[in-house]
Amino acid sequence: MTLFANKLSGVLWLLILALFAAALRAEDAAEEMPEVMSPEYYAIWNDDVQKQIDERIEKYRKADAHVWITGVKPGSEVRIEMIRHKFLFGAHIFSFDQLGSDELNAKYKQTYGTLFNAATIPFYWRSFEREQGHPRFAAGPEDTAEFWNRCPEPKKHPNWRRPATDPIVDYLESRGVVMNAHPLVWSNIEDQVPEWLPKDKEEFQRLIDKRIAEIAEHYGDRIARCDVVNESANQFDLPGKAAEHMPENYTLKAFQTAEKVFPKKVQFNINDYNVDGRYARQIKWLVGQGCRIDAVGVQMHLFNPADTMKIAEGEAIQTPEVQEERLGAASRAGRPLHLSEITITAPGDDQRGRAIQAIVARNLYRYWFSWPTMMGITWWNTVDGCAYEGEPQTSGLFTRQMEPKPSFFALDQLINHQWKTSITAVAQGPTFDYTFRGFKGTYEVRWTTEDDKPMTMTMNVE
Repeated sequence: MTLFANKLSGVLWLLILALFAAALRAEDAAEEMPEVMSPEYYAIWNDDVQKQIDERIEKYRKADAHVWITGVKPGSEVRIEMIRHKFLFGAHIFSFDQLGSDELNAKYKQTYGTLFNAATIPFYWRSFEREQGHPRFAAGPEDTAEFWNRCPEPKKHPNWRRPATDPIVDYLESRGVVMNAHPLVWSNIEDQVPEWLPKDKEEFQRLIDKRIAEIAEHYGDRIARCDVVNESANQFDLPGKAAEHMPENYTLKAFQTAEKVFPKKVQFNINDYNVDGRYARQIKWLVGQGCRIDAVGVQMHLFNPADTMKIAEGEAIQTPEVQEERLGAASRAGRPLHLSEITITAPGDDQRGRAIQAIVARNLYRYWFSWPTMMGITWWNTVDGCAYEGEPQTSGLFTRQMEPKPSFFALDQLINHQWKTSITAVAQGPTFDYTFRGFKGTYEVRWTTEDDKPMTMTMNVE
């Protein structure tokens, strides 16, 4: 009975998503919704699991709060509404002004500040400073809709998914979006290390330090967070703790340099897909050397569409037990966790494939949001057809034409509805004294004074 009820509720929820999708694509409206997830899938994500997730969300994502106001008009309404999450719901913003039309670009940008309160900005060194001494802060001719609309093979252009950073920072700042620079240092030869870098390791290190200092000087604390080093855990046990082509101890030196040149309020992250014991040991070693690491980035990429289909069929892939093991291993580093890069691929670009993606995303997001030390989740490729070469092209929340997919509605329902507190109470007298438990974040309180003046204040619930 429990399994049947769980499955039924999932199907009803899916039908609601299907109605949204059908409204956007009329030709799908008459299609019959097929069976989506197997009974085995719902046996994995069963009522006991869902109850545990709900209990942890209540415990770790909410806090008690108190509102006390005098001079309130008796009998009037007092509105207490959450306007900003403390938890970071983000995405990378690599397709900024690259979708080929002003209309599509505007729709893309609009999701930052509505669905997403955080964004990861590309600072990949090879494309950011293709010519030595000329970092690409300012926009150029290739940072326009017209350029990408006329570009015959956009994905082969060196600045595809690598827009200039100044326009992004200006836009996100205007929207109140928390920004993350990614990455300052990475050993990846193809995407990060410029061709002009010298082979001399000492000069290489000097140029790394110079790059970090230039970014810090240019942006100061306008960018709140930095992935100081990316994907270096697999080098931790090597002599000198570096890949063959990198300077020795470059990870340690990157954190030391960043702390010297960035303002104190900027947070420093480390990021990796590898969450075995080396990652926690590496972080503890860096902290032991005096490095400040404010958050530990953990990646989760379902790159293979076949794996997402296997999940729907009930195979034990990215189950609650798998999440427990991975996040538990990363938590041993003793720092807050950030799901820094996630990919959830639709197993097919059809109605069922998109529905599977949405259901998988919803359950994983609920689990991650409930994890005690989790501070944020970042979706990696939000638009279909805009992923990196070799990555799946149906892992977006939107189609290539910026039409929302069921996965968008799934996340929007969680982030902007289920996980936002909104209260309307009636003032019984001139003093409004009210206690509530709400999701952690910034709130706006609105009321009317005894002489009929509207008043507003903000408060933080932490």
